[in-house]
Amino acid sequence: MQKRASYKHLQAAFEPISFSEELLCYTDPVPVYLPDRQIQKLHFHNCIEIGICLSGSGIFLINDRVESVCADDFIFVPPASHHYSQVISREPCMCAFVYVRQDLLQTRLRVSGISLQQLIESHATPQILHGSDAAPLSALTKRLLESTQKGNEPLCALQIAQILMELPHADGALPHAHRTDPVSAAAAYMAAHYRKKLSVAELATACHLSESQLRRRFCKIYGEAPHAYLNRLRCRIGAQILLHTDRTVEDISEAVGYSCSSEFFRHFKSIFTLSPTAWRKANREAR
Repeated sequence: MQKRASYKHLQAAFEPISFSEELLCYTDPVPVYLPDRQIQKLHFHNCIEIGICLSGSGIFLINDRVESVCADDFIFVPPASHHYSQVISREPCMCAFVYVRQDLLQTRLRVSGISLQQLIESHATPQILHGSDAAPLSALTKRLLESTQKGNEPLCALQIAQILMELPHADGALPHAHRTDPVSAAAAYMAAHYRKKLSVAELATACHLSESQLRRRFCKIYGEAPHAYLNRLRCRIGAQILLHTDRTVEDISEAVGYSCSSEFFRHFKSIFTLSPTAWRKANREAR
């Protein structure tokens, strides 16, 4: 169903969704289980993804954002957003998605007098919503999944438009300049290989720059040095594992790429101001 083409300068795989001719949207015949292994590359699609987490818990890394998912959470991924997902609990994490062709959606909605362009442009940021924030959109997504399975495209188009209209505006979108600058390849490489011990030379090779060019341009684009970005990424992923599992700090530190738990402890506390154990306790009590 999916043809894989690797673009090495992005360190991401383009995975086009193969729609039948004139098919507005598609859903997998069975729900998707998030992988339980380290992903080798990010990927991106030529369509909108609208989804819901059905069971279990996992993480999504979309562009430069790390988000957790658990049952009934809502997932929205715009076209060309680099992402991957991974289970973080010992139980499987199951999700369901509807893949939507933006060009045909625009045609379908124009007939209904709805301006898709404004809707899409106002939601260029990936979003994952939780709890009460997710409930209305998760309910709409379940109905959209049923309509997609039945092939009721006129109803699908209206349901998708309703989801886009009810989806809240999100802050923190990765600016287009970030995605097109060569150093974005280094950020994507770190996202796909955060467990590895990465050198500046390896990151520079990933984006075809010298080490000095990488350091200078990365700081300008992302506001911090490459290894500071990598530590922040590892700790953000570690925080989601802390929140959703009972794995030990030692186990988590190894899972996110640290050779010893004291290194994870030091970086985590500098980012979150609390130790991993204290952060887990405080955030679980707040839920």
